Amino acid sequence: MCIPYKKDIMQESYTYYLLSKYVDHTISAEELETLRLLVNLSDDDELSLSLSRLWEKWRFTEEVNERVVRDMFSEIQNRTRKERFVMMFRKLARVAAILLIPLLSMLSGYLYFNPVDRNDSTGNLVVRVDKGEKSGVTLPDGTQVKLNAESRLSYTHDFGRELRQVNLEGEAYFEVTRNENKPFVVHTKYLNIEVLGTSFNVYSYECENVMEMALISGQIKLQTCSDPSRVVYLKPNEKALFNKESGVITVEKTDNRFETAWLRGDLVFRSAKLSDVLTKLERRYGVNIHLKDSSLVDDLFTGYFDSEYIVEVMDLLEKHYDFTYDVRGDDIFIHP
Repeated sequence: MCIPYKKDIMQESYTYYLLSKYVDHTISAEELETLRLLVNLSDDDELSLSLSRLWEKWRFTEEVNERVVRDMFSEIQNRTRKERFVMMFRKLARVAAILLIPLLSMLSGYLYFNPVDRNDSTGNLVVRVDKGEKSGVTLPDGTQVKLNAESRLSYTHDFGRELRQVNLEGEAYFEVTRNENKPFVVHTKYLNIEVLGTSFNVYSYECENVMEMALISGQIKLQTCSDPSRVVYLKPNEKALFNKESGVITVEKTDNRFETAWLRGDLVFRSAKLSDVLTKLERRYGVNIHLKDSSLVDDLFTGYFDSEYIVEVMDLLEKHYDFTYDVRGDDIFIHP
């Protein structure tokens, strides 16, 4: 989608212009999508200036309790994908107005927490997350689900009335509301996961041969869908790995900080093939990476990335592997 700049309006001014229209409830659907793109494309200084101008327009003269404001902004941060957006809000928090808080909450919720919620062919509700995005949903029973890029969660319209069941493709982190009378079940193509009330992470991408399920807290029961079926119970800080080709499921100890790194925007690798590293980078940053040197595919990589920008990650890999790369739109080409 092209951003429709006006001839006499620079990018920063146009961002402020659209933000003002959002506040005034006069923004069109097309302008709202443009605003979302502009916020993602703006650098910190540009975005900070627009938000400061917006604040000056809407602020009250009376100050509010700083602790209350900080707590409100913390809640906004938990709901957004990009921390830098909320950090700029925090710069204004010392004099933030009561009227501005719900505005920022709604705006950040739209810009960085915008799942596509629609019905599928069976009539189920579906939350689908694209490459390069993260999102989440609160289910009718209060269960919180955070979805990683290229993931899909579906559930019935009457979820929680008699059964609490969802279907997952991709990766998701669950914080399940406890209900002794209604177990919570996550169905995947290869494993069914049953809990009462707990938090856990599921990694189940169709294109990858190994499915993972890590228990953060509580109790959990896993049952393989293959024949013969096998049941496994996990304890906190344990992870189950299911090999789709062999049908073998194993359990090992794990570090939950590693398993939930993606929630913090980090990517952590332990002796991972470079091909797998690049696949996860594509998913995380919404790009396509082309590796022309096949000798690097199986090379093992250990490390982590916490950068918001893919070029910073590629610069680090370039130094590590002594290759060169060039960027052409959403495509990155790696050369020996």
